[in-house]
Amino acid sequence: GLRLFVPQRFFVKVLPVFADLIQNPAFIEEDFSILKEKSKESIKLNLTKTRYTAMKGINNQLFGDFHPRGWLLSPDDSDLINLNEIKEYSFTNFSSKNCSIHVSGSVDNGTIKQIEEYFSKNFGDTKIKKNKNENKFSTKDTSKYYQIPNAVQSSIYMAKNLGKLSDEEIIDIGILNTILGGYFGSRLMKNIREEKGYTYGINSFLTDYDNCTVLKITSDLASKYVDPTIKEIFNELEKLATKPISNSELNTIKNYISGEILSSIDGVFQHSAIWEKLISSNRNENFINQQFERLKNISAAEIKQIANKIFNKSDFYTAIAGNSK
Repeated sequence: GLRLFVPQRFFVKVLPVFADLIQNPAFIEEDFSILKEKSKESIKLNLTKTRYTAMKGINNQLFGDFHPRGWLLSPDDSDLINLNEIKEYSFTNFSSKNCSIHVSGSVDNGTIKQIEEYFSKNFGDTKIKKNKNENKFSTKDTSKYYQIPNAVQSSIYMAKNLGKLSDEEIIDIGILNTILGGYFGSRLMKNIREEKGYTYGINSFLTDYDNCTVLKITSDLASKYVDPTIKEIFNELEKLATKPISNSELNTIKNYISGEILSSIDGVFQHSAIWEKLISSNRNENFINQQFERLKNISAAEIKQIANKIFNKSDFYTAIAGNSK
């Protein structure tokens, strides 16, 4: 999305320029050529980075070569795109039919009227199109090593596709993920960073796509610690699936997540960002209330049950990037 931060006294002057930028973008051949070269150099640089390579690798293993999330880019791919394709993509995908406007800060009726004046007309392709990208898996590479010459460290990405989840499941697994690796005092950080000293940092997170949610675990570390770290990750998954967490840890997690939610809606811009996220995922403010209610009532036994359901070792994909020589 595009964001505009502007003092209210300049809003009237800036708004028509901003609207024109969105509705009538100028695509200049010279600028496009420069951007293609920058893109090519950026891809070259990224392919020397272990974290980037492992991240792209795990997406390829999860979604396959023929899904946009799974494509492995090469520098020469930049040369395959022409300006007409960019224009067509812009016209098709950036239109009034899939556009929403979120306004926060010093807003009055005059502000709303001005926005309506410049954005009331249709722009772009107004036909509603369905996403053609199906969530298919076309790879059997559950574990893969990506060799990067001269790399001084290795990076690990582990992931499991959880499929399409309900709001209730998203909330439950979000709580479980926080316990696993979602904050500084998580199981993974305590074991692998603080006790074992294998890495300076390790974390887990959920990526919520339109048709699935993926749990990912990632860390950068010395190559000699790759195998021991993967072993300890699976150990922590097994512990959560077989042993209830203590009441002390559960209370810590509840307080931490509650604080994070409150912090995320503290202030007009944060409030706007939350609404943007809710609307884009077809949710409303009740989702936040659901989170608080679930935090209040979830038990250690329920968390163990959720972990037992999703932490199946054979379902996880692993991507390792580094220099094995």
